[in-house]
Amino acid sequence: MRTLFKSLVTVAVLAAGGITAVGAAESETQLFLGTWKLDLAKSQFGNGPTPKSITRAYSQAGDSYALKLTGTGSDGKPLLQESTFKFDGKDYLYTGRAEFDSASIRRIDAHHYETTQKKTGKVVSVSAITISTDNKMLTQVTRTSGDNGTTRVYTAVYFRQ
Repeated sequence: MRTLFKSLVTVAVLAAGGITAVGAAESETQLFLGTWKLDLAKSQFGNGPTPKSITRAYSQAGDSYALKLTGTGSDGKPLLQESTFKFDGKDYLYTGRAEFDSASIRRIDAHHYETTQKKTGKVVSVSAITISTDNKMLTQVTRTSGDNGTTRVYTAVYFRQ
């Protein structure tokens, strides 16, 4: 009886550990989910417009993900940008941003993503997104190309709320 009990306890512990490992692996692939607030002091917008505030909210929408970006632009006007996407490299509609109308996102690993933004099919910017190992900071480095051949690089740093 004691051996049977020990076996059942061992199986239960192993099963619980397996469930925890599966849960951890699943959540690790979705580290970006949640709400992130821009830290202006840690961000660098160079010679471009600097927003007054930005909050990024990522959520899951079935087998897709949704981004809702709200805040206040450099001109004091409200910002509202939205997109629903999958990590399949395909272009998805992006609303609320004059510089681009679609974006694709590629997951490199749990902490690194790459997005490509396009205007009428032409690439206008590429962003590298990194989530810190403690999952508290999201850094977005974006390289844009202007019509006149100019390039601008800026870094936006967000903290999890």
